[in-house]
Amino acid sequence: MRALDEYKPEYCAICFDRKEPTFRHLLYTEYKGHRPPAPVDFVSQMPILDQLIDRVGMTRLSLAGYEADDLLGTLADKANAHGIDALIMTGDRDAFQLVGPHTTVLMNKKGVSELDHFTPDAIREKYGLEPAQLIDLKAFQGDSSDNIPGVPGIGEKTALNLMTAFGSMDAVYRRLDDVTPERIKQKLIDGRDLAMMSRKLAEIDRHVPIKVNVEDLVCKLDWVGTIQCFNEFGFKTLVQKYGRRVEGEASVDTTSVEIERPKGHYRCVMPDEIESILPELKSGFAVDLETTSLNIRDAQIVGIALSWKVDQAVYIPLNRYVKIPKLQVGLFETEESEELHQHSRVIELLKPILEDPKIPKITHNGKYEISVFRNYGVRLAGIVSDTMVSGFLTNPLQKVGLKEMAQAYLGITMQTYPELVGTGKQAKELTEVACEAVAQYAGADADMTLRLSDTLDSDVKAGPAGRLYQEIELPILEVLADMEYTGVAIDTAYLRHLHGDYSAWLKEAESDIFKAAGTTFNISSTKQLAEVLYDQLGLPVLKKTKTGRSTDSEVLEELQHNYPIAALLLRYRKLEKLLNTYVDSLPKLVNPRTNRVHTSFNPTGAVTGRLSSTNPNLQNIPIRDPEGMAIRGAFVPSTHEGVIISADYSQIELRLMAHLSEDPAMIEAFNRHEDIHRSTAARIFNVPLSEVTKEQRYKAKAVNFGIIYGISAFGLSQNIGVSRAEAKAIIDGYFDAFPGVKRFMESTIEAARTEMSVRTEYGRVRPLPEINDRNPGRRQFAERTAVNTRVQGTAADLIKIAMVRIFDRF
Repeated sequence: MRALDEYKPEYCAICFDRKEPTFRHLLYTEYKGHRPPAPVDFVSQMPILDQLIDRVGMTRLSLAGYEADDLLGTLADKANAHGIDALIMTGDRDAFQLVGPHTTVLMNKKGVSELDHFTPDAIREKYGLEPAQLIDLKAFQGDSSDNIPGVPGIGEKTALNLMTAFGSMDAVYRRLDDVTPERIKQKLIDGRDLAMMSRKLAEIDRHVPIKVNVEDLVCKLDWVGTIQCFNEFGFKTLVQKYGRRVEGEASVDTTSVEIERPKGHYRCVMPDEIESILPELKSGFAVDLETTSLNIRDAQIVGIALSWKVDQAVYIPLNRYVKIPKLQVGLFETEESEELHQHSRVIELLKPILEDPKIPKITHNGKYEISVFRNYGVRLAGIVSDTMVSGFLTNPLQKVGLKEMAQAYLGITMQTYPELVGTGKQAKELTEVACEAVAQYAGADADMTLRLSDTLDSDVKAGPAGRLYQEIELPILEVLADMEYTGVAIDTAYLRHLHGDYSAWLKEAESDIFKAAGTTFNISSTKQLAEVLYDQLGLPVLKKTKTGRSTDSEVLEELQHNYPIAALLLRYRKLEKLLNTYVDSLPKLVNPRTNRVHTSFNPTGAVTGRLSSTNPNLQNIPIRDPEGMAIRGAFVPSTHEGVIISADYSQIELRLMAHLSEDPAMIEAFNRHEDIHRSTAARIFNVPLSEVTKEQRYKAKAVNFGIIYGISAFGLSQNIGVSRAEAKAIIDGYFDAFPGVKRFMESTIEAARTEMSVRTEYGRVRPLPEINDRNPGRRQFAERTAVNTRVQGTAADLIKIAMVRIFDRF
């Protein structure tokens, strides 16, 4: 779609390989012979892709005995013969040989959205060769991806030198006496037959007998079919982007197209008219705010959208004439003006209704509305429905943005914010957009929130998550809003001091690494580090990536048991991460007005129901080592008289495992108030409780928590530094000691296979579409997830209940 937009081709075709052997396989039976079979998921989607291409009205071509590259080359030559420039969009560098004065290859740049354009000049600049010479280059050096043998012993550098010096393979073999050194000459002589065969394999056939002419490939999409397809496959962004193409085609019948824009009656109500709508709000309404920022402590209200009846909404602009920085109310600096007076008057009139818990409110991300209204001294109460939360409980795998949900549940494509205000340099402030235009945008937000509530709430409340929704997820919104609004006090002077400590620790760690390596180098350079570890020190290469030998944390963790430098590198990386992520970053996130950090807690971020924290993430600060504990010292009470209270469950997941599995031995250990890890070790290793060693307790603790996450023998062996056989024996011993746990895990997985989902004890449902997947890796991950969700998901629900109760007590 991007290529069609950017290049607007007059003709187009999509070419495919086929499963039948090609002429290359007949020439060399090992051609592409080392490639594994295509993934099952890929193969299963190919018929769907074919159908989609046909329905949007594009041409797809394939021919038995030939590859897609052969068809592309043939079509490009046909186009050129008709005086038409050809653009070949591909990810295969083999197509570079097709480049010519009127044929350009387009290829994705890694990590960016723009395309590289390969013209003859670009090929010359990259290789120092003409496009046609690339065939012989590949024939000399071979190609591991296609299993083209090339000339044994001739690599990329030598092949390029030969082509630069002689110009072609034929010239090389005509002038073999001129080839130096002698060993290269001998390799060429010995590999002559392979070279000639490799050239035939590498050369794209540009004379494929395809029965299609360029005129048959006119590029005109069937926009009705296209949008229907996009809707069916859930390509919501594409529907939003191209939906208007259908509306703009006078010649097509759009009644069959599943695309609809909001058609409600949305109007502006100016601040001096506000009293006229107050009676309508008494029976309940949906509310949506337009603001200046996503940061709650900086967000100022630009306008308020309210909807109390489907298809109807009003938008109250609070600053149509005065830009928001001059209009600061509540906790913000104020500036006297008529506009400010009107602003305050709106808040004053709405406040009793917004704060009345008996008047039902419907929100989408009500946590945000609660916080922003609080900036103006308003305590929003009475939220009986939040469509972001109900949407998450209905389908936690689906995006919960209002516009995505309107498309998914109502079949309505909403206007986006960039469509309203523009993009780039042409973008306007919302206050500069005509009030009626903003009313259509904001009114639709409130209206869709009301409609989604009608659609989702009854099903959620009647389903297994009904209690969860009403007693946990809706009440927690106020708790989280209060936590975010209050924020956390940070001792920035302490962090500045800590920066010095961390810098010294990093310097010391760097020195230790250089001493162990016997040389200095750039530790952050993967290439230099790999050379030191594998070339100079001779460490074993455990993993390779596309860019070379891996030095990632997983590799270093495995190496550290036998090679001290790996442990030193892990410590260095940990210190560097802590310094950058917390020590140096936290002071920059302190709000200058409150002198606190205001993180954002996301109640719909994790499928298990666990809360996540962002900007900054305050849930991942390490605690098990002195460096992590040092960072925690930066979080202080907000007053000298204050204290920080920590409220937490002790070993909640293990207690839940005992409850859910009904394992007598585990229940007995808890009821006796035994150290559960010591008790587990005594049973696994068959020793008296008093004789359990520190090492045995450590191993038992690892398996106790590992079982919840479905740990394997390999994973446990990595975690506690033992052999895989010993790890397997420990896990087997665990299940012998706690057979109820094994039965619970097996029954949970079996039920998940039938239901294709799993649920927590409070009814939170997690879909598991891959629980019966033929791919063992995906299937086993889903099995582990099933067990983990019942335990960790239920724990997350319990934590939220505790948070609500503690908040109420306060």
